[in-house]
Parts: sequence; C-alpha cells; structure tokens
Amino acid sequence: ENLRSQTQVRIDEDFIGTINHSAKYRNGATFAGKRVVVVGIGNSGAEIALDLLEYGAEVWVSVRSPVNVVPRDPWRVPAQVNAMCLSVFPTWVADGVGRFAQRLQYGKLKTYGLQESSIGAATNLVENGKVALIDVGTMSEIKNGRIKVLPGITRFESDEIQFDDGQIQPMDSV
Repeated sequence: ENLRSQTQVRIDEDFIGTINHSAKYRNGATFAGKRVVVVGIGNSGAEIALDLLEYGAEVWVSVRSPVNVVPRDPWRVPAQVNAMCLSVFPTWVADGVGRFAQRLQYGKLKTYGLQESSIGAATNLVENGKVALIDVGTMSEIKNGRIKVLPGITRFESDEIQFDDGQIQPMDSV
C-alpha cells in the first residue's frame, strides 16, 4: 500500500494484482506460473527477475532509464576486482574498458530493448552514485527472450498495466 502512495504512476484502486517492494522479496516460489513485471533493472531488479524465472514465473522487466551492464567476471576476474584496479586511472579510462567489456559480452543493448547509457559506468558511479548492473545471468535470459524488456509504466488498471509505448499487458504482480 505504501508503494501505491509513493509512485508517480497512476494506479487504479481496482488493480487486483499484487505490488511488492524489493525489500520484502525473499524468493519467487509464490510467483510460479504468474505474470510478473519487475520495475527497474538495477542489481536487485535484475537478480529478482532471474530468480522469478527460475521459479517458473513469466517475467518482464520495465526499464525507463539508460543502463551500463558489466559482466560479473569479465576476463575471468570479478567485476569488483577490475573496478578496484581501474580506480587508479582517470574515469574515462575505466569508462572505456567498461564499454568495451559491455559491447564484447552483450553487443548493442538496444537489440534487447535496453538503452545504453551515454555516461560511462565509472563516471556514473563517481558523479551520480549510480552503480552499473553487474550481470549474474539476467542478460542471457533477456537475450534468449525468456525475460522480456518493456519501457516505463504509464498506468495500472484492474489486471493490466499500460507502458510508455502504449502497449498493455495483463499482469498478476509487480
């Protein structure tokens, strides 16, 4: 109910689906066989989407903002170790390495309905406090179509959600 009062999207009081915040998420067991949209593809959202899929939910991710994606273990080295090593260089160097790793691993993000950030991952962290998505397998599921990407949400109605592109999808849970 708190989410209903905080959102900037119009939520019809008759929305019959459930709305859950990531802070209360434990696992996808109760979502098996359900149509679920995860709002946002930050690290929590991406991991929740993957977990929901593994529990048998039909999963969409609503993504409004551009993203930077970093493979968890680029070049067989954990992303955090790479980040620490790159932190001694100017951010533009780390941004370039990050962009290279992203392009090498995933190709063009727009192919999958995602908008690539014009701000590099290192710069975005330093200047805006925004962490890149450290991919633990979600991107593979997006690439193979098992997790679908949708734009931002425009409004909720009874058992449907309308997205910024005008598309309307029935959903059981958010």
